[in-house]
Amino acid sequence: MCFVQPLSQEWTDDAFSACVQFAPRRALIVLEDIDAYFGRNRETIHAKCPLTFSGLLNALDGVSSTDGQIFILTTNFVEKLDEALIRSGRVDRKIQFPAVDPDLASAMFLQFYPNQNDAANEFRIQMTKLIENPDQIKLCMADLQQHFIQHRKNIATVAASDVTDITGSELKRIIENIENIEKEEEKKDDKEKKDDGTQNSQSSWLPSSKSFQLPLIGVGAGISAGLAIGGAVIAASVLLKQIK
Repeated sequence: MCFVQPLSQEWTDDAFSACVQFAPRRALIVLEDIDAYFGRNRETIHAKCPLTFSGLLNALDGVSSTDGQIFILTTNFVEKLDEALIRSGRVDRKIQFPAVDPDLASAMFLQFYPNQNDAANEFRIQMTKLIENPDQIKLCMADLQQHFIQHRKNIATVAASDVTDITGSELKRIIENIENIEKEEEKKDDKEKKDDGTQNSQSSWLPSSKSFQLPLIGVGAGISAGLAIGGAVIAASVLLKQIK
């Protein structure tokens, strides 16, 4: 297995092609986060990297490509990829890693606690309550793996019944995304104040986003948070103020 990240200034089209040809004939060549290379309109995201979109395609399946190699392209944003990159014949199989469901959680439980069917069924019940709750929390396999690592010294019944660490990790992610959005809002406000020196005097009656102290949890109280993890994609939005 070979990992390739052609993002530096040395990665020309010829250098990338030579790298692929140098790899073993039956190698698995992994290009992680392929969406970080080029935009949907084939524009280069990394200005210092001279690799072109055509050079990438030619290395994947051009006339100089090596037979027997298998390329694995990973992404969390398949909608950002150019259609030519993932068309049929170039990308033969598309595999999605969906959010965890109760059956998958139970199967993974048995991987860590073999033959503990009763405990696995209890874990399935707990995960059903968690996944099908009104907040619609989405979990990825990494969340379950972390749960089992934390309970590696506990018996199966404890790992099956105590799932508070799983919900805690998701809540932490939501909070971190909310804090990041608040910081971006503050930067935007500061920039607007610098661009227009009279803004404060004309709109001094308007409330500032800094004056709001949003509750930590409560969709109806000013926070709208959503999770969409298809490999770990999380999006959150915060409504700080609404001015009509």
